[in-house]
Amino acid sequence: MLRKVFLSLLTALLIGNNVHASPKANLSQFDTLTHFPAWTINAWQALNSKALIIERSPSKAYLLILNRPLPQLRFNETIQVSQTGSQVHAGFDHVRVVDRLFYSIPAYIDTIYRLDSRDDIKLARQLVNG
Repeated sequence: MLRKVFLSLLTALLIGNNVHASPKANLSQFDTLTHFPAWTINAWQALNSKALIIERSPSKAYLLILNRPLPQLRFNETIQVSQTGSQVHAGFDHVRVVDRLFYSIPAYIDTIYRLDSRDDIKLARQLVNG
């Protein structure tokens, strides 16, 4: 167990330092939310180690900006998103990578942006990835 924690922290230090700063300034055209309903999450995709999109339907999604990098986020298929009641709250809930080899320290959700269309999803991807 201690080895898993050590390897996870070492990976975060080695990989996390190469992550771009949070793209908040570039995303002002999207509505910022304090929370969103946690039920019916259909899919998710990592944009980088600090940003991911959670889709509820083909045209309804949320961009989550995390407070710190999760280095394994781009390489894993399973994540865990905490919720309070039936809502996911910025500043309170977190995202954790589910991996049987590494213990993943959660990253708290710093900001939530609402993406109302496929075009918003494409634009968010472009803005976050440069």
